[in-house]
Amino acid sequence: MTTSPSRRDSHQTDDHRAAGPRAMAEAYTFSARPTGSNQQSAAMDQAYADVVLLSQALSKSKRVTERMTGLLRTFDDRLVRLEKSVVGINRSTTGLSKTQKNVEAALVAIDALLGGHDSLERERAIITKGPRDDTTAYMASMTRLVTSLKQTGSITLNGPFQQTGVNSHESAAQMSSLLETGAKQIVQLFTAQVREASPERGIDLRGQTAETAQFPPIPAARMDSLRQLAAFVQKLPSPANRLDVEMQKAYGEIRGKFMAASLEPVAKQVVDFASSQQPLMTMPIWMDLFFAFGRSEYQLASSVFAPYAASFIFKQVVPPSLALFAETGQSINAIIKKDVSSSVAVAFEVYAALKTREDRFEELIRSKSGRRENELVDLAHAFRGSCLRSLPEFLEETRAWGIKQLTPTESMSAAIATMTVSVINFLRQLSLYQDAAEGFLQTLGDGNWTFGASRPGPTATRSKGQSLLSKYSDDVFYTLLGALDARTKSLRTQRAGVAAIFLLNNLTYVRREIHSSGIDDVLSEQCEDELNKRNRTAKAAYLEIIGPLVGCLMDAAPETGLLKTGLGAVGVGTGGRDRAEVKDRFARFNEALEEIENLHATAKLASTEPELKARLQDETNRMVLPTYKAFFNKHKTGEFTKNPSRYLRVDPDQLQARLNALYQ
Repeated sequence: MTTSPSRRDSHQTDDHRAAGPRAMAEAYTFSARPTGSNQQSAAMDQAYADVVLLSQALSKSKRVTERMTGLLRTFDDRLVRLEKSVVGINRSTTGLSKTQKNVEAALVAIDALLGGHDSLERERAIITKGPRDDTTAYMASMTRLVTSLKQTGSITLNGPFQQTGVNSHESAAQMSSLLETGAKQIVQLFTAQVREASPERGIDLRGQTAETAQFPPIPAARMDSLRQLAAFVQKLPSPANRLDVEMQKAYGEIRGKFMAASLEPVAKQVVDFASSQQPLMTMPIWMDLFFAFGRSEYQLASSVFAPYAASFIFKQVVPPSLALFAETGQSINAIIKKDVSSSVAVAFEVYAALKTREDRFEELIRSKSGRRENELVDLAHAFRGSCLRSLPEFLEETRAWGIKQLTPTESMSAAIATMTVSVINFLRQLSLYQDAAEGFLQTLGDGNWTFGASRPGPTATRSKGQSLLSKYSDDVFYTLLGALDARTKSLRTQRAGVAAIFLLNNLTYVRREIHSSGIDDVLSEQCEDELNKRNRTAKAAYLEIIGPLVGCLMDAAPETGLLKTGLGAVGVGTGGRDRAEVKDRFARFNEALEEIENLHATAKLASTEPELKARLQDETNRMVLPTYKAFFNKHKTGEFTKNPSRYLRVDPDQLQARLNALYQ
């Protein structure tokens, strides 16, 4: 049966409603769509249906959101109620924790009280035996003691002993006493190890300088042990850790004695050499050794102990060496005062050395040790006084030496005089330390360095603008020349030949030393001219000693009274008178030659003057050999005597050899 359109539409509408919103929308759209509408109207209907569907979906989402919000509010309320329950439980737990800690502390205290006696006896057995070779076990025992004391509350680390209760006090006091005993034994072990590494005899520094000396360090294994012991005692609680200071003092005293023992033999050499004028070991060299040794000891102390303790330790190290330093300087100064002429050069050298080392002394010794005393300044002041006194005293001693009576030994010696050497050394020191010497002379005043009797004669004239040092040096030079002249006169009265050789030796030495050093810088030109003139005179006086050899071969002509030399002097006939004269000449020649040889054996030319010897040898040969050779050849047949060997003792070659031997 055919269904009508309206009925068909009604059935479609019911079906769409049953199919859901989208189906209804589609049905509505379809039913509402006019028959034969265009394509644009269909698109609009489709869009409208989509909007309706979206609106329905949003409504459904809103309902779901509201339901979830309600659930979350319910959960929040439940969490608040749960938090209130947890806070109560937490408060109960905190109280229980405190109770637990109190119980544990009480148990620890009870254990300490119950086991303290056993622990104390156990550690006492270890500590009373001493550390011996096993320091690790010993220090572990002491560490357990410290822990026990901390547990009883009797101490805090690095803190003092505290009384905590009547029952525990006695045990804690015993532990503390035992701990201090152990610390003392560690200090004793430390001291023994330091002493073992620091022999009492020191090290041999004789012949050494600051550049060549080696200061042997403490062996590495021993250093590790010393560091470990020092650090352990320092970390102990009071009063045991107070022994750290005792340990530092012991170390400083032992190393100080070791340092002084090493420097003492060198100091003795310095004093001995100052007495004998030997420049093998001088005060400046000793001071440099002292500074180098001190620097080494300071570094060593800094490596054994904490750096902050180095100054305190070094203050214990240096006193013995400083006392030795002051004593050595005072001994040298006493030598200078006792014999100014021989030691005045040493005074200038030591004074200059002290002044130039003031900064090093301040930096290396005083500042690092924190000392107020200044031994170097005190010595410098003392030597300054000696230098000032030495200027006039040296002139007076030089003058007095010239007129001093000769000893038997001096009367037969032509050696370079000790006073001559002293004057040259003194002038050399003046040239080396011109500024200091000029300052001393300004303190004395122009010309105030001479006494009336020692004031040089008119030869020592002054030039305009001449410095005080040059004036004084000229006075010293002319005083020496005057003393040598006086000495030569005394020698001449006993043996003329010795006097001539003595004067020649000394003047030659003075001339050579002045030209080879800086002495001529402080002397005027007048001094050099005077010295050259006196050297020529002394050389001529020496050649007069050789003159008798030639005089024996010379012939006096009665008719003229003139002396003829050379071949003319040997023209002797064969008569009896002539033969006697030939014998006499040979005899006198041989006698004169022996006398000259004996003279040179006693009064030798200075071995330090090879150039002088070479010149004198050449001139002697030229003066003697030609005449003797001619005379010898004339009479070598021996016709003038029945015993030729008695007179013809040497031929020309033998004579030359014997003459040359005088200058060897």
